[in-house]
Amino acid sequence: MPLPASYPTYPNKKQFLDYLQEYVKRFDIKPIYNTNVDRAQYDENSKVWRVQTQGFSSSNGIEKAEYTARWLIVASGENAEIVMPKLQGMKTYSGSILHSRNYKNGSEYVDKKVLVVGCGNSGMEIALDLANFTAKPSIVVRDSVEEYNGSLKIWKG
Repeated sequence: MPLPASYPTYPNKKQFLDYLQEYVKRFDIKPIYNTNVDRAQYDENSKVWRVQTQGFSSSNGIEKAEYTARWLIVASGENAEIVMPKLQGMKTYSGSILHSRNYKNGSEYVDKKVLVVGCGNSGMEIALDLANFTAKPSIVVRDSVEEYNGSLKIWKG
C-alpha cells in the first residue's frame, strides 16, 4: 500500500502513524505490542517457523507465547538500533544526552537551551516540539540539507 499522494516525500510522525493504522485496518493485521522475540527457528519436520516471545502485561506480568507460521518476516526497520555519535566531552558533560528514540515531548525542557543533532524527520519534529514548549532549540547538521518540504516555519529570534 503506497503512501497517500497528498503526503510529502518525508511524512511527519502523525502522517506516518496514520498510514500505519490504515495499513493495519486494510490488511486486517493484529499487531502485538510490548513483546520481544526470544527465538525464531524453522522446524524442518513440520515446515513452519516457531517463534517464542516474551511480553509484558500490566495485569498479568510477564507472558510467554509461541507462534507458528509458514513465513517469517523480520521487519525491524532501518532505525531499529540506536546510533549515538561519540563526541569529545560526552563523558564529562553534566547535562542530559537523549536519543530521539527516547524523546517523549518538550515538557522537561521549558525555557532551556537544547542542541538537536541532525535534521532528518526526527530532528526537525523534535526541534519544533521543543520550540512549542518554549525551549530554545539549536540544530547542528553534518552536511547540507537535501530536502525541505516547507512544513516547518523558520524564524529567527
